[in-house]
Amino acid sequence: MAEFQEVMRQYVRLCESQENCSHCPVYRFYGCFNTVKRVSECNDADMFERTIMEWAAEHPEPVYPTWWEYLYEIGGMQVVSSEHYSAVRTCLSNPIPADIAEKLGIEPKEG
Repeated sequence: MAEFQEVMRQYVRLCESQENCSHCPVYRFYGCFNTVKRVSECNDADMFERTIMEWAAEHPEPVYPTWWEYLYEIGGMQVVSSEHYSAVRTCLSNPIPADIAEKLGIEPKEG
């Protein structure tokens, strides 16, 4: 059984990915409005969770390169002196956020 917060995070991701609610796997069972209320009334939380987590498994979140990887790839790390190398690498070791990666035209890394 997945953690509630993870299920709901994936539910939001699923919902945001849909252009039309009628194509949503959750919509088929519960409709779009008052979904959580309908799940609790039907005592069908397991099916709700399973549907969401199956979708999440089939649609993994994209993973973008770290700032370090990106800057290294475009040649931006050549200006870092050896005395600052470790600090810079630590600061730039986080993945680039999806919205910024999109603006920079960066594709997700292969999984």
